[in-house]
Amino acid sequence: MEVGLGIFERCGKVAPRQIWLKRSILEMGGKDCILVDETADIEAGAEGITVAAFGFQGQKCSACSRAILHRDVYDAILERVIQRAKGLTVGDTTREENYYMGAVIDEASYKKINQYIEIGKKEGRLALGGSAEPRLPGQGRLLHPRPSSRT
Repeated sequence: MEVGLGIFERCGKVAPRQIWLKRSILEMGGKDCILVDETADIEAGAEGITVAAFGFQGQKCSACSRAILHRDVYDAILERVIQRAKGLTVGDTTREENYYMGAVIDEASYKKINQYIEIGKKEGRLALGGSAEPRLPGQGRLLHPRPSSRT
């Protein structure tokens, strides 16, 4: 935390001949959850969960790893998050196509993600995802937020 705060402080000070503040994204821990109550905008809740869970491929400390949903909106939110996740494109980001997500960084990350998928299956149910593609040359593996034969 000390290092992160030091970087944040330095980014917030304008140096000589500098016009703007430095932009920074500091990942300093935690696994964030999103709370959605019964009065929430269903579409906004689903969009927020999807972007927070899959933005930066979910490979950030502030990625939404848990959604805590009021029972009155649970089914509607889950359905919309699943539909949005199915629409995310996954592929080799070194090509000209504009994929939303690329490969996870390495085999260790791939294995860790799959361990968490298995934990999730034991603690609840897997609503979507878990399928993997062969390794990309020089990259990790692709994990898809789409239906899998393993679910």
